[in-house]
Amino acid sequence: MTPWESCQDETSRSWEAMLKESLNEFSMKLYAHLSQSQPMKNLLFSPISISGVLTHLLLGARGKTRRDMETALCLSHDFFCVHSEMKKLKLKLRDTLEVWPLRSITTPT
Repeated sequence: MTPWESCQDETSRSWEAMLKESLNEFSMKLYAHLSQSQPMKNLLFSPISISGVLTHLLLGARGKTRRDMETALCLSHDFFCVHSEMKKLKLKLRDTLEVWPLRSITTPT
């Protein structure tokens, strides 16, 4: 397997749809795994953060490791635009968070 091929059509909406589907499937599988390992415990995790880190690691992966990581992340093995789509998603999330300014929490005295 060669290093990452370039994304030919970064504006295609089908890449965004593929990423959303992959993230949803990864999130559900991760939740199922975590909830089975600790069935009587509360869970707090961020599937988008976990998939983001794993996607960064995917950049350096080759061969069987790359295919295994793509499978774990529920990504198609020919989804060459995954990194550009993750970047777009990160920017969208950042912009969304900027809409909701954080206010300092004060306690009454």
